[in-house]
Amino acid sequence: MNDEENEERSENSEWSAKFFQACFLGDEEEAAILIKRRCCINCQNDLNQTGLIVAAHQGHVNIVRLLLNNGADHDLVDAWGYNALMKAAACGHTSIFRLVLRKSNSLLCNTFMGKQTCLTEAATFGKTEIVKLCLEYDIQIIDTPVELSGMTPLMLAVLGGHYNAVEILLENGANMLLRNSSSQTAKEIALRLGDENLIKLIDSYSGSTSLKIPEIVISYKDNAHNFDSDIMQNKFNLTPTSRLPLRNAERQMRTSSIVRHIERRSKSCDNAKRKKSSSSKSEGLFHYILESDGLDKYWYIFKEQEIDLKIFFTLNEDDFQSIGIVDRDVLDKLLDLSFHYKPLFNV
Repeated sequence: MNDEENEERSENSEWSAKFFQACFLGDEEEAAILIKRRCCINCQNDLNQTGLIVAAHQGHVNIVRLLLNNGADHDLVDAWGYNALMKAAACGHTSIFRLVLRKSNSLLCNTFMGKQTCLTEAATFGKTEIVKLCLEYDIQIIDTPVELSGMTPLMLAVLGGHYNAVEILLENGANMLLRNSSSQTAKEIALRLGDENLIKLIDSYSGSTSLKIPEIVISYKDNAHNFDSDIMQNKFNLTPTSRLPLRNAERQMRTSSIVRHIERRSKSCDNAKRKKSSSSKSEGLFHYILESDGLDKYWYIFKEQEIDLKIFFTLNEDDFQSIGIVDRDVLDKLLDLSFHYKPLFNV
């Protein structure tokens, strides 16, 4: 490789770094300048994220519009198989969701939890407006489960304690009799969580469901959406709260859908095609855990200190402070994450 090629590669790398920064910060002017300089609009970072995925995650609708108008590929996915539409759904960015949906025309995505829909993501995180939009766009997906866990949108909303999302799904005819891969119904999940409000809500709709099936065996074969895989051979425990040593009601509330849905994702990492080794699986999962609780900027500190997920579980407050993490709120979040995740993962 000659000096000119090295110089060009270095310049492109610099432009890419600036491009991702502009997408992350929502700097529309800088992003537009870089696009005019023919910066690769679909380049991906070390987490396979594109500028569009980053902007969708951060909620920068102007950046998303700019990228789409300049040919950004909305179908590209990150290291976990999530595209820009799924990110917008999970984060509840309604305007971005509408914008990207007009381009993609599909609510389906093949993640490393298998095939799933934007509705399952919205239900998981209690994004009621996105739940409504998904149902308006395609009511047929209301009972479509996450492929590897069998969790329907209703189950995920119940698991996260998202009362409003549960009510919207029930009003639109969500089937309460379906069972996940651990043979649990939505009501049985609510009973395990001890959520009396959700139990009463489900009971209030128990006589109105139009689908009365005495015993459910989910085949995961949906002709309308080409769900052709038989995943009953892969069964995962979906109710970690039944084993988790919760100390009080406040801590139980803190064990949100993020905690429980991450457990299911972590246990299915062995089925992820894009994870080539156990170390890369653990690394990707560690970053996802931090990102899900808004702590992704500390990922690079842990990476620099060569702290993986297994080591993370052994750290105490003094250890975190020794590597430069001293903010009280951040320390509390990290200690809380360690407390909750340690019993859930065998890494």
